[in-house]
Amino acid sequence: MKVFIGHPPIRNNIETRFAVNYVAGVTTIVTKNNKGFAQNDFVILGNPGWEQAEITKINAVVSGNTDLTTTATKFPHSEDTRITFIGWDKIRVYKSTTGISGAYSLLTTIDIQIDQEGTNYVNESALTTEYYKFCPFNSVTSVEGDFTDPVSSTGFVFYSLKTMVDRVLSVFGDPNAEFVSRDEVAEYINEMYEKAQQEAALATGRFNIKTHIFTVEADTSEYDLPATFLMEHGVKVSRDGGIKYPYSAVQKAWASEGTVINTNILYGYIINDATITLENPIPQNSTDKIKVYYVEVPATLSSPVDNLANPFRNASAIFVKYGIAMCLLKDKKFDEYKDLKDEAETKLKAHISFLKRLSNMHPEYAEISDTTFA
Repeated sequence: MKVFIGHPPIRNNIETRFAVNYVAGVTTIVTKNNKGFAQNDFVILGNPGWEQAEITKINAVVSGNTDLTTTATKFPHSEDTRITFIGWDKIRVYKSTTGISGAYSLLTTIDIQIDQEGTNYVNESALTTEYYKFCPFNSVTSVEGDFTDPVSSTGFVFYSLKTMVDRVLSVFGDPNAEFVSRDEVAEYINEMYEKAQQEAALATGRFNIKTHIFTVEADTSEYDLPATFLMEHGVKVSRDGGIKYPYSAVQKAWASEGTVINTNILYGYIINDATITLENPIPQNSTDKIKVYYVEVPATLSSPVDNLANPFRNASAIFVKYGIAMCLLKDKKFDEYKDLKDEAETKLKAHISFLKRLSNMHPEYAEISDTTFA
């Protein structure tokens, strides 16, 4: 098992700069301004990801406006190198052996690898049934920061939310999510993912189609639909206990009047919010079964381990490109945003067209008419 842990965010943290050049091993630093720093603070010398960046602890803020005493530095640092408050020096690793929602216990504590783009944690003995969480840790105050979402020891697939967010931030040039947060990128990806699901449902009449079955009750016209119901795709009726659904119900408007006279149609129905109303006639038995084929409310990816559903698992580039485009929009790079957004939408259109062609290879409404789906 190998996990890449992003650095704690430092955007907008207090910072200053070296006032002179220093060799390695010094314990007193002259800065351009020491205001805002305090004893036992942890600070980054250099920029995260720099080869000789390091985290050190402030032992004292010397009277005056410039001097700090610290633990001995490991590397030389030049004048104007950044000194930034971070608040943490280590990462704590917690493990659950009882599932993703199980109890997590402290496994180990590791140093933040500030000279890398993130901290790599490797556990060669991890079992496939284990889950891990990580949090920043201050070894002086023993305070822990916010935990990450659970991570499976088997890692993340290419089309998981975490991997796509990582890909967006990496290409955009913000791997530590300092300008654009990971939650913002996840929202961008979900925005396009919801649109993709809706367009696939409309184009194919198959994707994202679910079923809901209920048994009628005598003299009862209204029945609840699932919370995920978006729009009906068809309503069928069974009179043999649900073995086959050969009869259709016909959609009616609220203003319509009269009865359904087609002998092959048993009920008229009206959908209102999350309720289906059967009338003309109102059910007179407690045996008929109704199967509602419906388009489901588009799914969203909320956890890092959530994956794109088929038929989009091989099209993750659509959502990554759109995510990068939205990052560019936030950065006010409007021309680059427009080009990449257009590219993402063109790729989506091509993918939906492909799905539609595949759908047309089969009889229309096979889900509704074929009794194997009953």
